[in-house]
Amino acid sequence: MAQESPLTLAQLAALLEGKCIQDVRAIPYAAEKPHDLVLLSLYLTIVENAHAIGTLIKAQKGRQGYPLLRSMWEASLDVELLIKDEDHLNNLKHVHASFWLKQLRAGRDGNPFVQRLGSLPDADTHISRYEDELQQIRAAGGRKTTIAQKCERLGRSAEYDTVYAMMSNYGHNSLQALISNHFEKDENNAIHLAIFAETPEDDVQLLLDGAINIVKNSSRLVHLHFNTGRHTSYE
Repeated sequence: MAQESPLTLAQLAALLEGKCIQDVRAIPYAAEKPHDLVLLSLYLTIVENAHAIGTLIKAQKGRQGYPLLRSMWEASLDVELLIKDEDHLNNLKHVHASFWLKQLRAGRDGNPFVQRLGSLPDADTHISRYEDELQQIRAAGGRKTTIAQKCERLGRSAEYDTVYAMMSNYGHNSLQALISNHFEKDENNAIHLAIFAETPEDDVQLLLDGAINIVKNSSRLVHLHFNTGRHTSYE
């Protein structure tokens, strides 16, 4: 069997600009349905982050693309979960309401970084509203859901333990990432400081493979969900 050719930057550009950005306009979403708006927002975040990764690779700054790739992968989990179970929207609402309730309470309690929130004339009203919202969301089954739990629901725990861990390793200032990104050896094994070092071919290929595969899989799922008839072109 012939070995497949490596995926390229030109293929990523063609996928995004020649397919995804054009095809998304054919999706018959319902503007009054929050599920559709959130699902498409997640999908477009994936598309836009993939485009940003391509831009970084083209500028020889591909290593800075790993946090974007991780964000794409996380969004792809929510895309898949929303399609599998519309009630997953309640989990996303839980994240939103919990976040703003925490910030408003912190501002009210004197945290200097969010002091302006706490000094709003209607801060207590907002706090009460988010408290009520959280009660309603929890009554509807909404819960805080970790990345690990999302992966478990989708049968993707092996990816979480390996692929996601590797992407996070580059994005969380691990020792490996810090040293490999900012120091390099010359032909005499002398160590030199590196600023925006050229991205190794292996890293470029990992970013391209990851971005293209996430975009294609998410595109296929979204178009299949909305019954546009275009899902097969992403297989």
